[in-house]
Amino acid sequence: RKSCADHTLTLWIGMCPCPAVSEGSTVVGQAGGDVTLSCKYDIHLYGVLSVCWGRGSLPTSGCSGRLVTTDGPRVTEETRASSRYQLLGALEAGDVSLTIRNVSAADGGRYGCRVDVPGWFNDDKHHFDLLVEDAPQTTTTSTSTSTSTALPRETVSNATGTTRDGRSFVFILFLQHTERIHIQDCGGGA
Repeated sequence: RKSCADHTLTLWIGMCPCPAVSEGSTVVGQAGGDVTLSCKYDIHLYGVLSVCWGRGSLPTSGCSGRLVTTDGPRVTEETRASSRYQLLGALEAGDVSLTIRNVSAADGGRYGCRVDVPGWFNDDKHHFDLLVEDAPQTTTTSTSTSTSTALPRETVSNATGTTRDGRSFVFILFLQHTERIHIQDCGGGA
């Protein structure tokens, strides 16, 4: 049986706002599109904090290959490496996710998000490994078949292809053409 002190210690550890360190989530994006690397912290627990995003693994402090930082609820524009790096989440709510616009193969690799939690070695660190795939090519294949009978004549055309996000589509076009045939009675009747 545990003593009262043991219970108190167990509860305290269970509620400890300990920093999180992620080993690395893999995110896959398509060349030419936008990719968002999700990084959030508990604003109610910590208040509004400063954050930095960098390329590569995060060092002991700060960010290497700095891409963009915040000073609490606002982006520090002078630290932004490029306008392609955007923090579009609600900073005042703890959403400091990084959106990279118009990604290319050169953007592939490791990224780090560091939330500057006060105190020694308390920072909340998240790593992401970005894989950039070539955008799928949109292809269209067209086939046409015609059938005809005396009246009416119908043409069916099918076109199939693939959209940018890999979904297939089929267009079916029906054209109906009616010919008017005049039949003349040439006599010879009864």
